[in-house]
Amino acid sequence: AGVEVQMLFEGPYGEPTVNIEGRTYSSFLMISGGIGITPMQSMTKDLLHQYKEGRPLNKIWFVWSCADRFMMDSVWNEETIRQMGLQRRLPHSFSPDAMTRLSNINAVRGEVDSENNQPFDPLYTEFYLTRSREKPQFADANIDPVMQDCLRFDRPKLDDIFAKSKDMAMKHGDSRVAVLTCGPMSLINDVILKSAQFSGGGVAFDCHHELFEF
Repeated sequence: AGVEVQMLFEGPYGEPTVNIEGRTYSSFLMISGGIGITPMQSMTKDLLHQYKEGRPLNKIWFVWSCADRFMMDSVWNEETIRQMGLQRRLPHSFSPDAMTRLSNINAVRGEVDSENNQPFDPLYTEFYLTRSREKPQFADANIDPVMQDCLRFDRPKLDDIFAKSKDMAMKHGDSRVAVLTCGPMSLINDVILKSAQFSGGGVAFDCHHELFEF
């Protein structure tokens, strides 16, 4: 027979060391690894809500890297995923996925998007599958690079991401970019290092980090 267990939860406490609620930042770089996506997607969804309510935002660049293609198995079953309509959004590695929407267009406000003919969207999402896969395994892991246009293979190239983010901030007239990262220590160290390296020349990357590691 099952045993009833009482559990008490408390928290969370604290807040980011960068002020994401005020008007200090209009450009954000959200970088997470594995289960570190948990606080990142929560803050991103809140920023998108604020944008919908009228807050001016120029860029929310959301980067998530994941290695385990079956990470979701211990959280949601296949029937739940089917009912949620997530089969074509992302591979199994990136589920559960609570982002309200995705965007594969990385545009600067005011630039004409002639190819997609879509209005400006501050959100840009990239999902990196870091463990190499053979094409015969794609179906089992629900990998479809054609349909899943936010999917990338290999690890995020942080130098390229920071360089592009800096260039876009300058075009938007933003002197500061809020960098928020959560994941394993190796990822956090890299993001902190890049934030320092790419700060300068009129743009500062202010970094907040949270550690998710077992």
